[in-house]
Amino acid sequence: SPVIDKAPTISAVTTDFLLQKRPAGPANDIGAYEVQLDGGTTSPTEPAPTCTRAAPTVTLAGDTAAVAAGTTKTYTLTTRNNDSSACSNTTFQTARSVPSGWAGTLSATSFTLAPGASANTTLSVTSPGTATAGSYGIGAGVSSSVGSVHTANASASYTIVAPEEPAPATLTGSAGTDKSSYARGQTVYMSARVLSGSNPVAGAAVVFTTTLPNGSSKLLTATTGQDGYARTSLKLSRGKSAIGSYGLRADATYGTAKATASTTFRVD
Repeated sequence: SPVIDKAPTISAVTTDFLLQKRPAGPANDIGAYEVQLDGGTTSPTEPAPTCTRAAPTVTLAGDTAAVAAGTTKTYTLTTRNNDSSACSNTTFQTARSVPSGWAGTLSATSFTLAPGASANTTLSVTSPGTATAGSYGIGAGVSSSVGSVHTANASASYTIVAPEEPAPATLTGSAGTDKSSYARGQTVYMSARVLSGSNPVAGAAVVFTTTLPNGSSKLLTATTGQDGYARTSLKLSRGKSAIGSYGLRADATYGTAKATASTTFRVD
């Protein structure tokens, strides 16, 4: 047909799929023809990519060394946006969890991430100076308006070491009795004071050893109070064997520290 014949032909193709001479021109209007769109160069249109939301990857890392109570430790919260590339950027909100009475501060309350991107946020944690030794849980996480699929969290530990024991205690001439001499049957009130430098030491264990005139010994124990004193008493015998010179030694122990002091008294 005249309309069909106006279409440009592909000169390089001279036969059809049956290897017969390809019809062309006004003499070959047989009711079948080829259609060429834009010269045969247009590709099929691909579907638009789909956004797939995914849970973010969250880690919380910090120094694992044990520290003294009251120390501030720093942790790094790392977040990776795992959404597919077709998704728009997401704004994540941050949150932290620390033991009651502790201080925890995040360097950022929110941040925006493109799919595949990551961000770091600093979490500073300070324990009370009165916190006891042990390991405590620290937590941090993120969420977004997308919903639960964008909620994730991570945890770390904060370890407090037991406080160091005071410097070795020194018993400084404070072992003594309420009198220097006694009558038979009286009560001897004895004491010892434990000091660390010039400071009283509470909780030190003190063993009082009293050596009698016949060479035998009696042991008494006590614990120092807030004033550093340990106190106890000994009831003397009424017999003649009680007469004579007595030795008194006080041995104090506090942790690994030890100290000793001594004195004497008489019974007439």
